[in-house]
Amino acid sequence: MILYLDTSALVKLFFRETGSNFVVDLVAKADSVITSQVAYAESCSALARRKRDKRLTRDEFETAKRNLDEMWPQMDTVLIDEIKAGELAIKHIIRGFDAIHLAAALELRTSGDAPLDVTFCSFDDRQNEAARAEDLTVVRREQDELHSDKEHERPMI
Repeated sequence: MILYLDTSALVKLFFRETGSNFVVDLVAKADSVITSQVAYAESCSALARRKRDKRLTRDEFETAKRNLDEMWPQMDTVLIDEIKAGELAIKHIIRGFDAIHLAAALELRTSGDAPLDVTFCSFDDRQNEAARAEDLTVVRREQDELHSDKEHERPMI
């Protein structure tokens, strides 16, 4: 499986929250895991916000950031067509960074000799609706799975 993670899914690898176990399991099953280049900055921002909001201690933040930095060079990233991303933002009325992730997944799908089956993972319902409308395979998250890993919000170590 070619798995595309947007930032809402990617950050769950570094910070335990609802859906973290689900994403870890998906990544373990994937042949390749891909995201957009913007996901690094977005992930750093998400971790910093959690630290600011006291959802992460300083040590937990540093551990999560170190894990992100260690994993990032292993991630495959996709360059996007910014015009296409803008068109997707207008067409689906989604946020700019969501449009960038959607454009990246669509670019990935058409990057081979034949169309690739890309599985798209996001925790944003509107973005998932847009991905389905663009004929991407979207991960279905069962509510029971999401509630099963709700125990504590801590970095994934």
